[in-house]
Amino acid sequence: MTSASAFRMLVPVAAAILLLAGCSAEATNATAQKPAASAASTAAPDASSHAVLAEGTTDLGENGVITSVVRSITADEKVMHLQYALTRDGGDKPLSFFALGIGHAPTVTDLANLKAYRPFCAEGSWTGDGKQKCTYTVLGSVPHYANTDLAPDATMEIGVLLPAPEGQPETVDVILGDGLPGFSAIPVTYVDDAR
Repeated sequence: MTSASAFRMLVPVAAAILLLAGCSAEATNATAQKPAASAASTAAPDASSHAVLAEGTTDLGENGVITSVVRSITADEKVMHLQYALTRDGGDKPLSFFALGIGHAPTVTDLANLKAYRPFCAEGSWTGDGKQKCTYTVLGSVPHYANTDLAPDATMEIGVLLPAPEGQPETVDVILGDGLPGFSAIPVTYVDDAR
């Protein structure tokens, strides 16, 4: 597949993903080994783009502080839509997720049913040799590549599609990516169309 045909294929997918929506949380400390992270919960079940259902910070030293905010989680029979924001305060130049030591592929976990959900991806899979390609091609509302830059004093709003949770759990736990805080007991809102 040429890069031009891949681009033509991904543009409609990306456009469809931009039509997404989401919901809630209680925070826990991140388990990643890179930057130090902490989290605090804020319950405000508002589906607006400024909702703060959970919030946590990651200290990146001289590269600033990342504030992670879970905006919402919605689900229908086929997909779950996670909306979150990353704000970088401080630092002196745009840096990639890789250079900042943070990940960009969230994991949503239903602890009651012992199920973990990873985002859909355009290439590869979450098992075997295709994991790295899958990580680089997560389907979301912004490019999810390790080389995507996060500018100082800027906010990146992100929407990611994952498989719908089995059994319609009321709450799930979320890890936004390596080096970012994890959040527990985030309510899931069930809708007719979560895309």
